[in-house]
Amino acid sequence: MEKKKKEFIQNYINQLQQELDSFSEGNSDESSVFDIIVEIKGVFAADFPDLDANLSFNNGSAIRDAKIVLGLLNKALIEDSVSEDIDNAEYEESMNDLQLSFEGIRATVGDYTKEGLINNYLNQLSKAIENQDIKNIKKLLNLVYDWYCREISKINQNEWCFNKEEHREAKNIVKTLITRFNNIPDDYIAKTRKNTLQKLKQPVTKNNVPLIFISHSSSDKKYGDALRKFIIGLGVKDDQLIYTSHPLNKIPLDKNIYEYLRENFNNKVFMIILWSDAYLESPACLNEMGAAWVTQSDYTNIYNPNFTFGNPKYHQCAVDTRKMGAVLRNDEHCKANMIELKDKILKMFNLEIDEKHFMVLLDEFMKDITDK
Repeated sequence: MEKKKKEFIQNYINQLQQELDSFSEGNSDESSVFDIIVEIKGVFAADFPDLDANLSFNNGSAIRDAKIVLGLLNKALIEDSVSEDIDNAEYEESMNDLQLSFEGIRATVGDYTKEGLINNYLNQLSKAIENQDIKNIKKLLNLVYDWYCREISKINQNEWCFNKEEHREAKNIVKTLITRFNNIPDDYIAKTRKNTLQKLKQPVTKNNVPLIFISHSSSDKKYGDALRKFIIGLGVKDDQLIYTSHPLNKIPLDKNIYEYLRENFNNKVFMIILWSDAYLESPACLNEMGAAWVTQSDYTNIYNPNFTFGNPKYHQCAVDTRKMGAVLRNDEHCKANMIELKDKILKMFNLEIDEKHFMVLLDEFMKDITDK
């Protein structure tokens, strides 16, 4: 398909989708949706000769009619794209962005409702992402988006919903992902899938310099600061540590955090996940954690001493929550775990520290996590 024709079809898709969004949010009426459908029907009469027979134009049928038209337009794009070469980098970027965004979307929805239908969609979407199942990814993204279209006005009117902006952002992210995945044929994976999956599971190392990333909620800065001091005390350099709560280890100026993480997850990254109840409530934190899962990065679980292990959101996370970790309490178990962490970091960076200096460092760490 010629580029101009693609852009022509995509323009109509965008117009109809925007009008459908406006109608779903209560900002327009059915007649506005029908007006665009009638225009599209006229423009593409030769391409879709049977379209008229499938449209109702009845009171209450605007969403159904719009979806029929959107389906046909997207189908036209996809079918004509099958014979074209898909940019593998574009496919991988779309899949990575979906994986990076997924946990944040699930957390945002989970804060609002425990409704079985939407949670089932998200659970199934998680499996489709893991299996690189393009057909079901597209289907489930549309189901999640349809749910948001039905619920967004209720969310906006709910006085007990305090993260309305996060819901609007999640809805827009899903909409963008739908558009991007619509350009990928269901059967695209075939040979490419195997190669892509191997790349995701075994990221190519750009260099031999490892990197430690402390993923944390800003409310856990006390424990994050203690971990940073401990790691730097072992001899790790500032540019080998990402810890956004410290000026020497923050994301560089003008860099988008997720772009920066995506760039650096191609290196040898060791991720320390600082779990807390606040972490589970943060879409940004869950997206970072999702990045570890996407790239199959090595990681260690560290727990705020007040962490609620029975929190259902914890057990819904993509990473293996059964993996043993260190609870930051001033006890012998914590000390033993920190000694193991020390050994791992020293080996990773080919460092050495004498026993006397380490014992002082460990004592300071235990004091830092218990001081009020």
